Amino acid sequence: MKKRFFMPDTYWETGLLEQWLEEQAAQGWLPVSFAGYSSGKFEKAEPQILRFRLEPNQPESFAAREERENAYRDMGWRFAANLGEYRVYYCGDQDAAELHTDPAAQSWAWETLLRKLRRNSCISMALLAVWTVLQFRSIWEKGIPVETFLYGMWGIWLFVLWYFTRSLVQNLRALRGIRAVGRRLKAGIPLEHGGDLKSSLRRRKWGEAASWAAIALLVLFTVSIAGGASSMDLEEAPVERPWVAMAALDPETADLEMDWAQYRENRNLLVPFCCQMEQWRWEFGPWMRADFDRTVLPVFAKALYEERLNTRIKARPNDVVEILEDPRFDGAAVVTGRDSDGGRNIQMFVAYKNKAVVCQAIRMDADLRDHLDDFAAILAEFQ
Repeated sequence: MKKRFFMPDTYWETGLLEQWLEEQAAQGWLPVSFAGYSSGKFEKAEPQILRFRLEPNQPESFAAREERENAYRDMGWRFAANLGEYRVYYCGDQDAAELHTDPAAQSWAWETLLRKLRRNSCISMALLAVWTVLQFRSIWEKGIPVETFLYGMWGIWLFVLWYFTRSLVQNLRALRGIRAVGRRLKAGIPLEHGGDLKSSLRRRKWGEAASWAAIALLVLFTVSIAGGASSMDLEEAPVERPWVAMAALDPETADLEMDWAQYRENRNLLVPFCCQMEQWRWEFGPWMRADFDRTVLPVFAKALYEERLNTRIKARPNDVVEILEDPRFDGAAVVTGRDSDGGRNIQMFVAYKNKAVVCQAIRMDADLRDHLDDFAAILAEFQ
């Protein structure tokens, strides 16, 4: 029978790993293989008292390694498995000589490994920092970071920040431990055997539990985002609609047959309710789109309002921007222009009140400023 066990979380403390292996052997479990520095696979055997020692896995020729292995066997030590950058040896003779008795020779044997571990930790932190920056940069470059954040990426960002912080702390802790081992060996002090095994294993288990919990929450979050979205024909949309209907803006245009008329709705933790309506006719015919969002905090509504206004201004720099001073809104603006041939009116109204934001854009012969009462009523009703 084989079973996998979590390892101590301080892979640079070889004495602690040796103590852990000895306790496993005393319980009747012998090592078979290891998954990096996270866990090991063990095979059931008779409980026995064994000594374990870890040696750096040095780059050497086959002949040199075979000669060293033969010398270790003559001393009573047997090879068990590779554990990351270490080779694991065990011995059943409690009186057998240690693999290393000279601290200076031991320091020389460990010098290359310690340099490699330090280099790996530094590279890991550098790559982690670059990866984290790229995650945020790719989202920010979309041009609508507030909307992207509110519509679901906040969960991804939190996961990225958690993973970055956790990995950074682990790497800094490893660097400090590796340097302490190096200073000890340079001072001619032999490496200690043993340590606070219970605390190390407890940290490992809590760390693994936190990782799996974070992954589970991320999966649930992704599923909830997908499950909270729905799409339907505009005719099937709810009766209470947070926008000014095309029939109210231009009855003649509303009588035309539209080639597209869709309604989409979404719900998530930061935006409990948001919907989007779009209808248009081919060949540069009439077009209308409306977005409504009810956020959990007024600060989110204000940020979303400002982003949508600024995005419109950036996309159409020649349009006329009118900031409305109306006490019924916490912020409101109208952006007016003409289509490419200078004919049809193109206009957008955007406003927010408390936690709600409404944004409606049209391409038709109508003026959204004539319906400020309707927009104020929408924001008051859908808080």
